[in-house]
Amino acid sequence: MRGLFFLRLGIIILIGLIPIFLYSENIPNYIDDDWEALSPNWTNGIITSVVIDGSGTVYCGGTFTSINGVNANRVARWNGTNWQAMGNGFNSAVEKMCISMGGDVYAVGSFTYSGSNQRLRVAKWNGSSWQAMGSGFDDVVYTAIVTSSGTIFTGGKFSHSGSTPINRIAYWDGSQWREPYLGVSGGSSPYVLSLASDSNGNVYVGGQFQYAGVVSAANIARWDGTNWYALGSGTNGPVYSLAVDETGKLYAGGNFTQAGGVSVSNIAVWDGSSWSSLGGGVNGIAYAILPQSSQSIFIGGNFSNAGGSMTANGLAWWYSGKWRSITSGVNGSNKEIRSLAFDSQGNLYVGGDFYTAGGKISYSIAKLKKPPIFTLTYIADVGGSISGNTVQNIMRGNDGTEVNAIADSGYVFDHWSDGLLTTNRRDTNITENKNFIAYFTLISEGYREGEGVVEGIPSEGEGVPEGEPEGNAEGEGVPEGTPEGIVEGEGIPEGEPEGNAEGEGVSEGIPEGNAEGEGIPSEGEGIAEGELEGSPEGIFEGEGTLEGEIELTAWIEGDTYINKTVGETHLFTVHVEGAHGNIGYEWYYCKDFLCSSPTIIPNASGQELYMEDLSLEDSGWYWCHVSDDFNVVETPKVCLHVSHGLSMNKISFLFTFSILLLVFVLQKGKVYHK
Repeated sequence: MRGLFFLRLGIIILIGLIPIFLYSENIPNYIDDDWEALSPNWTNGIITSVVIDGSGTVYCGGTFTSINGVNANRVARWNGTNWQAMGNGFNSAVEKMCISMGGDVYAVGSFTYSGSNQRLRVAKWNGSSWQAMGSGFDDVVYTAIVTSSGTIFTGGKFSHSGSTPINRIAYWDGSQWREPYLGVSGGSSPYVLSLASDSNGNVYVGGQFQYAGVVSAANIARWDGTNWYALGSGTNGPVYSLAVDETGKLYAGGNFTQAGGVSVSNIAVWDGSSWSSLGGGVNGIAYAILPQSSQSIFIGGNFSNAGGSMTANGLAWWYSGKWRSITSGVNGSNKEIRSLAFDSQGNLYVGGDFYTAGGKISYSIAKLKKPPIFTLTYIADVGGSISGNTVQNIMRGNDGTEVNAIADSGYVFDHWSDGLLTTNRRDTNITENKNFIAYFTLISEGYREGEGVVEGIPSEGEGVPEGEPEGNAEGEGVPEGTPEGIVEGEGIPEGEPEGNAEGEGVSEGIPEGNAEGEGIPSEGEGIAEGELEGSPEGIFEGEGTLEGEIELTAWIEGDTYINKTVGETHLFTVHVEGAHGNIGYEWYYCKDFLCSSPTIIPNASGQELYMEDLSLEDSGWYWCHVSDDFNVVETPKVCLHVSHGLSMNKISFLFTFSILLLVFVLQKGKVYHK
């Protein structure tokens, strides 16, 4: 059994190290500057509910009678510029508001009048005033929702609607309020504080009670339209908030430490069969839960940290399986958030009891703007193209995807407009719009990419400058202008005076008596570069290249583009072929591919250039001039790119370490198994 344990442990360790090699996480980030004040001029009460309709109008309810200096009795709306009262409002608190798919706005609370009109704790807005809905309720209504089918549910402390008994939960049938079978009950003072529904028509009910219908259900239950169901053993404290994400998971928040027998801290998750904690929860009451997606959950309440260590002043954010920092939150005497709502643009509105949001004065309500989206644009200049996504819309703090600059035939990649010298790039932690242009260079005439041949130097094996007159023997290398009629291989002009040795190869105008071969090219010899046409002067003994002989060529071994990390080392090595006599080396460096004033690297006169402790400033193009007794050639340029990051050496070390660790635990497992 112990062997199996160590095997599993080894696999877990290896799997846990894989993300180090493959992934570097970067997530969207909210900052204090993203907060926008909606009430800098004082709101004289708590905002308990915020909802937003399809046109972007924001509605809020609470205990206030003035919001940002505008008189509004417990309910108001924001049109994007100004706050406005909604009719006569109400004579007492609004606890919750909700909006139907058709845009109808509902309010519930402890109020009994709107102006002089009786409105018993529930009302519907008709665009100019608040309308009654049936007989209302005999006690406070704490919560209300509109289900996906359009049915309105309410929950609270009430026991009747008019003369009809209704225990703490009701739904509207279009003309009157009805009770889901027997409602909820039990405990010294049962009430419903929260409601949520899913796409299957289930309604989840949270609060403080012990029974749903005749089913034992501690503080939370599910109604499917016909029957009540418990959710495990429920919670050991009141449930103030409920929400369902798009996968059907239910999130419950409130003031409890147990859910289904599992230790939690004021937040729990129900997956349809069991409860679990949400990352250690929060250290205070969770009044509001709002899923943006199954990976992004926002929590509002009266707390100061999430997960036991993450600072979260009234606002917490569960993102991609972890608690994330989300600004400095709200502050004030209570610094609590009671309600959360998203608009269609992804901006988050918060209502509650606070004075500032992100350090900005905004009494009881504020807007947290969605992190901006920036655009990365990649453009290819003449001579190339871009592979990959050339226009990328990236949320602030996110990473872009990799693109590559590809040179057309006859061109070579030079650099990006920001100085980056590698063809491939992936831009990270994006905080602004950026445009990048890839530049390419036309390969010069006479330059053969990879050959390292200097312009004007004969190609391998040619031995004869371009423009050789017809009739010269193949490979003779006789200067242009030599008289016709030279016999192949003889190298003697027709009519040469007697006395010259056979095969002397005397050029026209050379005095008699020259020794055999003195100063005259032998059979098959070429003429050195720069020889004046038709003149024998300047021809030196042994110059030129024999037919079939390898000409001087040189190149730097390895790849053309080299990626390194700060602090690493690199060795450039020149490969040389066809050299005659002594070989010399001179190393050059420049930031750009095309460089009018390259830097000669000091103390670098050998076949190798060793660079240690690389820095960002070492990025650039490197090449070498190689000379022998007759020629000088330039190697093709090589690009060295130095950046910060996890080097391959470090990755190799970590990977090797993980393998050794796996082997160790497996061996230990075998020992214990024996």
